[in-house]
Amino acid sequence: MDISVVIVTYNCEAFIKRCIDSLLFSGSRLDLEIIVVDNASCDTTVKLLRTEFPKIKVIQNTKNLGFTKANNQGIKEAKGRYVFILNPDTELLGGSLEEMIRFLDRNPKSGILGPKLLDRDGKIQLSCRAFPSYSTAFFNRYSLLTRIFPRSKYVDRYLKTSWSHSDIQEVDWVSGAAIVIRKECLEDIGGFDEGFFIYCEDTDICKRAKDKGWKVFYYPQLYFTHFIGGTLKHTSLLAIFWHHRSMWHYYKKHLKVNILWDALVFAIIAMRAILLSCASLIRNLCVLNKNKK
Repeated sequence: MDISVVIVTYNCEAFIKRCIDSLLFSGSRLDLEIIVVDNASCDTTVKLLRTEFPKIKVIQNTKNLGFTKANNQGIKEAKGRYVFILNPDTELLGGSLEEMIRFLDRNPKSGILGPKLLDRDGKIQLSCRAFPSYSTAFFNRYSLLTRIFPRSKYVDRYLKTSWSHSDIQEVDWVSGAAIVIRKECLEDIGGFDEGFFIYCEDTDICKRAKDKGWKVFYYPQLYFTHFIGGTLKHTSLLAIFWHHRSMWHYYKKHLKVNILWDALVFAIIAMRAILLSCASLIRNLCVLNKNKK
């Protein structure tokens, strides 16, 4: 088996058919399998999968086990030399899966690869980045300072805004929305860390791979539309909670210094989560009031 595509779903009926169709009708001649792990969807996702794609393997969980644990379930079933972790809110637009496999085969130390991701309007998503540092807390993708100072050296250092996104390049980490991992690399590093329920698991797995000597590549010759928020709204209270919990888990694992500094970082992460939650609640209240009028 050349490649196994693992897709974790949770109430994804609006996206999953388009995602799978884009793979099946891509013209690929690879020996490919698709494994869908459903995290207890309460919509018609599973019914749609079994009706439209009866040959696809579907693992149906009775509760939401989280993104990392569900992906590890799919990885255990995968028979491919490469495992393609793919979000259900993505759609293959162009490029060749065969050429991607040839690139990986020609580069035996390439453990992880991330294709180019585009917004629904065709704008490039900054899906390959440097590993987080302390400045990332202030100059990340969604921060106010990044919006105010988009050309800051700190923004460029983390988000890779100044270099061409048309060239294959070795990077620190790539987005888990679409990430290809060599089976040997997975066996070497042990799969996804299930301490991350969702978010930051992509940064962590790339960090562990690079620490073991594997290379991570950004590969724009294969490109997808990624409908950000199709699986979980980034501004929802649940998403805010899990994101910041994962930020703290990543910090403890890879960046911790000492008790006092760690306490300060925890306080900053907690305060940021509280402020974003308050902003989300206010935004939702404004929308409700507007709808009432």
